[in-house]
Amino acid sequence: TLHLARRRPRPRIRLPEHLAMKTYIPAEIAVAMPAYRAAAALPRAVESVLRQTFRDLEVWIVDDGSPDETGAIADGLVRQDARVRVIHQRNDGCYQARLRAFRRTRSPWVGTVDADDEAAPTLYERLHAFATEHNLDVAQCDTVGSPSREPELFLNREEAFRGVIEPKLFRGEGAFVVWDKLYRNRFDFDTYARVPILMFEDIALNLQLFEHVERVGLLHEGLYLYDINAGSSVRNYREKSFLDFMRVDALRREMAPRYGLSPDDVVFDAWVIKNARNHLVLASLAPAPSWGERLANVLRIVRNDRIRAAAKRVRPAPELRLAFRFPRLTILLLRLAKRLRH
Repeated sequence: TLHLARRRPRPRIRLPEHLAMKTYIPAEIAVAMPAYRAAAALPRAVESVLRQTFRDLEVWIVDDGSPDETGAIADGLVRQDARVRVIHQRNDGCYQARLRAFRRTRSPWVGTVDADDEAAPTLYERLHAFATEHNLDVAQCDTVGSPSREPELFLNREEAFRGVIEPKLFRGEGAFVVWDKLYRNRFDFDTYARVPILMFEDIALNLQLFEHVERVGLLHEGLYLYDINAGSSVRNYREKSFLDFMRVDALRREMAPRYGLSPDDVVFDAWVIKNARNHLVLASLAPAPSWGERLANVLRIVRNDRIRAAAKRVRPAPELRLAFRFPRLTILLLRLAKRLRH
């Protein structure tokens, strides 16, 4: 009797998702949408992108390990519109979620919308037209309700650095977010730092997105509807919030030479002091089991070596100066100020 050896099955080669999806043709614009506990708001946010007057786009929903129905709702949205795609990941935060979506797409332009916000119908039509007309690397709009004014153009690296990158990204003048921008896709997201953060993800991403940017345009039209969520991490203090703050400060200093700056440049100090003051207010007012925990949070901030060094070069806010000397009194005064405001 002739016995034939059983033929071993060939190992299956797992292709990247954009290659495995035979029908996948990248759109002109890919919109990343991180979603965590966003079951109620997600359909509205996705619909605001799908109803854009600029039709050649795709939405990448990233279910960030949500314990609610966010993942199931996202899967349902895929069946309703072929331009919607879903990635499910463990809870890693917005930074990793956005990066994961950007790595999957092959679109020449990328943007991002938060799952609890909305995009005005002409957001991407206006930003795309503005970017292509002036051959920009980044086009930025304003939030809905902002007064319209003449656009600003920074058409070389020196102008972009002096007018946008240095004051906004390094000095920390005002908020510098990712959701109001359209970026030219350089397809280099695999090289981005794997920073374990939940807060300051906008700065961490922009530090890397702007590394090779030469032409920036500010389109001063209100096109993004930002929803102020009282439960967001930005408005609540946890011990990890302060760790994220220090991690992002370290990333800024690590990347400083790529921007022609020294890691010890005084340009960083204003940002450190401003955010130390913000953390101080949150740590003093945020709910905590005991006075001892609130006091420990305040002490963690005011005893930090980086903050103390920055305070020697930059005059800190009154709350921070007071906290350096009287942490417990600072908590009492901030709580009293909050009650008086309400």
